[in-house]
Amino acid sequence: MSVKESIGSVAELLPGYAFKSRDLGDVGIPVIKIGNISTDGRVLIDAEARLPSNLLTERHKKFRLNEGDIVLAMTGEGKLGRLHSIFTDYALVNQRVCRLRALNRENQSFLYYALKSVDYPGIFRQLAYGAAQPNISGGHLAEIRLPWPDLRTRRRIADILSAYDDLIENNNRRMALFEESIHLLYREWFVYLRFPGHERVKVVDGVPEGWSQVKLKQLIEVQSGFAFKSKNYDDYGQFGLVTIKNVQDGCFIKECTNSISNIPLKMKQHCRLYTGDILLSLTGNVGRVCFVVGENYLLNQRVAKLMPTHDVSAAFIYSMFRQSTFIQHLEAISTGVAQQNLSPIKMQELTVLNPPENLHKEFEEQANSMIELILSLNIQNNKLREARDHLLPRLMDGRIPV
Repeated sequence: MSVKESIGSVAELLPGYAFKSRDLGDVGIPVIKIGNISTDGRVLIDAEARLPSNLLTERHKKFRLNEGDIVLAMTGEGKLGRLHSIFTDYALVNQRVCRLRALNRENQSFLYYALKSVDYPGIFRQLAYGAAQPNISGGHLAEIRLPWPDLRTRRRIADILSAYDDLIENNNRRMALFEESIHLLYREWFVYLRFPGHERVKVVDGVPEGWSQVKLKQLIEVQSGFAFKSKNYDDYGQFGLVTIKNVQDGCFIKECTNSISNIPLKMKQHCRLYTGDILLSLTGNVGRVCFVVGENYLLNQRVAKLMPTHDVSAAFIYSMFRQSTFIQHLEAISTGVAQQNLSPIKMQELTVLNPPENLHKEFEEQANSMIELILSLNIQNNKLREARDHLLPRLMDGRIPV
């Protein structure tokens, strides 16, 4: 496909606004930052990066996102060039993130796929500036040339590829609903204590009869990752090494920065990861948890695997760690100035409220089916992304005629 156009000639580029951290909280309009654009093409909304509605000004509204807008990271080692097409119009774009809109809205979907087809690492190595971390300016971004065939071909390519993304986004919505249902069920029963039959249960000193205050170590075993040696890294290794970058807030990022071909003899068996394992970040944004999705992953250091005891379900532990109040407890016991570090030993000494066995089982019966659906939909999405990404370059260069 020989016809090409510069980004600036087919799209409007708008770098985001420098929102002040002191103005952002956990209520209001989401603000999309660089870190929210994941390696697998998703935007992960930060629960604490929201602008309260009363602080929204006319100037801010210029940086509002519409459904179908594209966001692209303009800064960061390993982040530069990440992009995503927005499926909501209820968000704002932060500095060093660029919003792109096709000058002709009919071209918006094709613009997204044309951008995805660009070899950003190669192009940005030539255009980026900055010693500490690579950056690209809006002006340089506008000069990058994209494949731009005739209108009929653009429409056809966009239709083929968007069919995959529509399915992926539909699955994402379903997963979000299941996740919210589990969260609300846990909060209703184990935070607000409105569990089945609560009307007939006495509460003494804030604890329902039959419940107990226990150390967290009685409910879980915290299994630490292995310190893999960089000399053993293999660009085409069979096993991906899971680090804190892979553990997002309720989301497992399947792309790993490093991999190896041979499992070290000294590595403990629990470091071999499988779908459904619960991971916890111990450094940086401490307290993030997610389920593993996929196989051939190994647990690196500064990430822990949470293994519930025999009478506690994974659903219960996962839901507990997803509660904002519990995350605050983990942050409070973390140490470090440059970045926080969470000690598994200190964490396991936390006191938590433990319901009786019958409530554990009732919660497990209701939550497990939803978690299984979430994992299944995640696996399905990974397959859809692989199929889409396999088609993308072949459609763009004309190897597959449309």
